[in-house]
Amino acid sequence: MLLSDMIYFGTGSLLYLILFAWLQKWLMLNFRSHWGKITAGLILIYLLSILLNGTPMGYKLFVLCRDCIIAGISGVAIYYLRSIRKVYAVILTVILLSVYIFLFYKPVIRQMVYARLPEMQDNAELLLELDEGVVIESILPVLEKYDITYKQAYYPKNASSTIMDNYYLLDVPKNQMHRFFGIKKNIRSQAAMEWLEVNEVFEVDLDINETIPPGTAALATVNDPEYTYQWGLRALNIQEMNTWLQQAGHQPKKTALVCVLDTGIEREHADINSNYQSFNTKDDIDEHGHGTHCGGVIGAVSNNAIGTAGISFSNQHIRVSSIQVLGKNGVGSQNTIIDGIIKAADLGADVISLSLGGPSSDGKQRAFEKAIQYANEAGAIVIVAAGNSNANAKKFAPANAAGVITIAAVDSQLNKASFSNTTADIKMKLAAPGVNIRSTFIKNSYKDLNGTSMATPFIAGIAGIIKSYKPDITTEEMYQLLESTAIDTKSPKTIGKIPDAYQAVNKLLN
Repeated sequence: MLLSDMIYFGTGSLLYLILFAWLQKWLMLNFRSHWGKITAGLILIYLLSILLNGTPMGYKLFVLCRDCIIAGISGVAIYYLRSIRKVYAVILTVILLSVYIFLFYKPVIRQMVYARLPEMQDNAELLLELDEGVVIESILPVLEKYDITYKQAYYPKNASSTIMDNYYLLDVPKNQMHRFFGIKKNIRSQAAMEWLEVNEVFEVDLDINETIPPGTAALATVNDPEYTYQWGLRALNIQEMNTWLQQAGHQPKKTALVCVLDTGIEREHADINSNYQSFNTKDDIDEHGHGTHCGGVIGAVSNNAIGTAGISFSNQHIRVSSIQVLGKNGVGSQNTIIDGIIKAADLGADVISLSLGGPSSDGKQRAFEKAIQYANEAGAIVIVAAGNSNANAKKFAPANAAGVITIAAVDSQLNKASFSNTTADIKMKLAAPGVNIRSTFIKNSYKDLNGTSMATPFIAGIAGIIKSYKPDITTEEMYQLLESTAIDTKSPKTIGKIPDAYQAVNKLLN
């Protein structure tokens, strides 16, 4: 409940009662008296609470006019009934006040409920998990009571190994949303229900208020002209890793598939195309740019004499692919992201990169964790952005989900980026460059962006290199390898360490 709502509700009711008292006692409107000053103060607080309520101006004017009319009519009625006994006047006042609160304040109460609601997908507000072996028909009475419609949420390829096929999307009609919290309570009381959570909306989160440094000279082993601006590759010792792998003659056992779950990837980008694998043409289009930028950090074609370099300078370790889980506005729901995780796992992804998320209203993200568990068991490492709110990542999903490696962002001096969430309370956490990161962008262009979104694909790319040499490495083993060979940031307790790609791969292969 918003503070302005509570003040409005409380002062409005008190003011209403005092106006009754004034009229009942035939007091003159004298603001210099004790009661007058109290009433004047209440009027001011009441007006401010309406002004600060956060509702549209038209609604504020409606509420103000309505309350004045109601108070005036009720007060006049009591004034002309002043000849009746005082006890009856008190009873009548209480009755009228009760009617006022519970009848005329009903729209305001609804507004308070709406203000407390998290941002949800409009046509699928809730994710319901049923007990194993239970059918959705067993809870139909409570769904029908509120005209709630439903549909199965996920269709995992290996349904026998997961409970994700027991999830349903519930659509709560708009005319029932003021009962949202009661609806959740009623559904949770059903014996067939295993878990219920809000299908929250998440989006890309970029911070673009950092200055862009000039390109820095580097002894490059690639001919990509933008490499001089790619300080992040050098900070992670990517060049040293690639040089050593080439000199030592180590050949990967496979080409690792890194799936980027984002706004899509521009497949036809000249600096991505030959390193890109398509599974669905709708995922090969990006109208936003965020996904293409993340995909380029991982899989830009190196040594092609154009643009930027990717994580693998020989282009033989990684192929990048896309599953579009966010729209052209950079927004998607928890359901679309979870569905993307399941699809990526079913496609055989070695690494899943999630540069997305947001604050969560639910205490635990069980659906996220079950989907991540499904991906882990299929052999995928899930890398997730910590978030850009300069807050505790423990309160952000899916950064706080079990089974992921969560990535904070650092600047070129290895300081915590001003926007980066902290990860001290996250079990598996690392940091990576996230300020002024140059990479591919839509319309065959390049752009510098900031965010933990940019830091995440660096780690996803390194994980892809490691997966190409050790395909069966687990998430815990991957984290231990990267963390044990990592370099301290300026805030290791706050955001963890930054990986040294050369040391990690050297330790893996030796």
